[in-house]
Amino acid sequence: MRVSIICVGNGFRGDDGFGPAVARYLRERYMFPAGVEVVDRMALGLTVVSDLMACEGAVMVGAVDGTGAEAGALLPLTVEDLAQVGLVPLHEERLIDIWERARFMGTACAGAQCFGVQVGTTVASDLTDPVAAAVAPCARAVVDHLARAWWLYATDLWQVTADPRAHLADPAAYVRGELARRGHPEAEGAVIAQLPADGLFDFEADELIRRVLDAQRAA
Repeated sequence: MRVSIICVGNGFRGDDGFGPAVARYLRERYMFPAGVEVVDRMALGLTVVSDLMACEGAVMVGAVDGTGAEAGALLPLTVEDLAQVGLVPLHEERLIDIWERARFMGTACAGAQCFGVQVGTTVASDLTDPVAAAVAPCARAVVDHLARAWWLYATDLWQVTADPRAHLADPAAYVRGELARRGHPEAEGAVIAQLPADGLFDFEADELIRRVLDAQRAA
């Protein structure tokens, strides 16, 4: 299975650098199975068409605008969604047009899951704080999608090495954010009640969330 994680954006245009930031995070933290490639593209265009032509599945990551959401909101989107609220005006071409071009050329890619973050500004030199805070959740969402959609499991190198970058400064805030992203805010109390007093790593929090949600589903 050939899957491309296509991260689009210009790191010199403020929050438009979200895609490249997610690409860096994915490469630093995860080792992907054979056939999965993380690519970093500055703009939509013929290069992205070539990426779609070369894969059987795709995940698109980038900054979006016009969603009505607050800056930093992480949004799972379809290619069709991006016909209305897309990588425009940050990029000259729409993803829907790129996708249609690749389909016309006979791509074997059956579809693309998109993860976008609502931008705050594109005139700053760095990501704004709300958008920077969405980088790690977006990367986790991408990794989760690979496992659920194609049974492709990434190795978490930070978990293997107990990398301090995975240690949570505020576990309760992390849990609230993850449960909201997964659509289970009602489980917040049950998970937070089981948080240890001495802190934990994000992958330990993920396992705790999984256990609580599994127990609730089985009840």
